[in-house]
Amino acid sequence: MSTFDPFTQNVTFLAADGNTTISIPVMLVDEMRRMMVNTVINYATQLGACLVMLVVLLVMVPFSKFKRPFNALQILSLVICSVRMVLLCIWNISKFADFYPFWSHDFSHIPSSGYAPAIAANIISLLLVISIETMLMSQAWTMVKLWPNLWKYIITGLSLVISLMTICVRIAFTAVQIEANLDTIPPWHMLWLIKWTVIMNVSSISWWCAIFNIKLIWHLISNRGILPSYKTLTPMEVLVMTNGLLMIIP
Repeated sequence: MSTFDPFTQNVTFLAADGNTTISIPVMLVDEMRRMMVNTVINYATQLGACLVMLVVLLVMVPFSKFKRPFNALQILSLVICSVRMVLLCIWNISKFADFYPFWSHDFSHIPSSGYAPAIAANIISLLLVISIETMLMSQAWTMVKLWPNLWKYIITGLSLVISLMTICVRIAFTAVQIEANLDTIPPWHMLWLIKWTVIMNVSSISWWCAIFNIKLIWHLISNRGILPSYKTLTPMEVLVMTNGLLMIIP
């Protein structure tokens, strides 16, 4: 029986000049293919979740409430997120994902129109961050506007600073990403900005979750105490408390 392992061999092909040899391990090709499939499944799952939530809102929420800023921003965010997911999925079936361009890093044969989905996805991602931050700010204001003036102004000021920092960092990140897309060169020199973008996104979401949990805890202490009897809880209060527990996760 042969001891040769076919999975350890290389796939060899020629570059555009017809002379340069490029060798890629079979295992690396398989690993990258699985990663791309998993990524598309992830994007498709998010797209499905956005569409389901969008349908639920359009069907369950009375039309008159769509005039409220929060509801309008919520629908807008779901639409933007759905478009973003579609654009991200498109990349995996574009010419950038074809075997030769992907592994040779030779994108000279790809037309300028092929860059459009990636650039549009970055711009849409920026719009999504702006929409979400505005929506959360609107929702938080409906809660804190009834708080004592001192806490109201402190919370509002910190919320505004965090939101603006998140949006500004995202704008810079979007510019770097678009430049990298056009140059087809990963922006490794701006890795610090990529890390800061993630940090600000996490900080922003954690901040909003903290505000909503503070309101929930305040409500429990003011009305029922921290450990009320489960028999006296209404279905809506159970839902609110469950959402509060889920918001601790971020």
